[in-house]
Formats: sequence, C-alpha cells, structure tokens
Amino acid sequence: MSAIRWVRPASKVSESDVVGVQKHFGVVLPKALRDCIVKYNGAGPQPDVFDTVGEKGKVFDSLLSFGKGDPKCVLESFETTREKLPPLTF
Repeated sequence: MSAIRWVRPASKVSESDVVGVQKHFGVVLPKALRDCIVKYNGAGPQPDVFDTVGEKGKVFDSLLSFGKGDPKCVLESFETTREKLPPLTF
C-alpha cells in the first residue's frame, strides 16, 4: 500500500478551534486526532480508494472541517443530520 497524502485542506484551524468543538459536544478527542485536525483540517486522502477485509474499492472523500463556515464543517454537518442519528451520537 502506498503512503497517504492529504490534499485540498479547508481553512487553517488552531487547537482553540478544536477545543470549541469539543466543548460544543461535551467530549475530549484523543491528542492524535486533535493534531490530525489541526494539521489536515478538511483535507482528503490520496489515494482515496482502499480495500477492507470484506470489500474492495471503498472511497474516502475527506475529513470534516473544524473551521466555522467551511464546506463540510463538523458543526453544520451535525445540525443538518442530527435528527437521523441515534441518541448520543455526534
């Protein structure tokens, strides 16, 4: 498998942006995920197709953005889908 490159990131975000999202949801994300968000906010992987044990050719579009007003912003995405999510899911 080739190395993954992250391309087309959204706006720059800081640790304080991530903290704001954590406070909104009442969670603390693992440090490795927070670091990934700050470094690759909203970016997509290349290659974007991968195989799993049971299926081949799965597609991964992009990470959600933690920047307010960005396309695919995690807060806005949650608000538009919250009614479809099971309880305690964010």
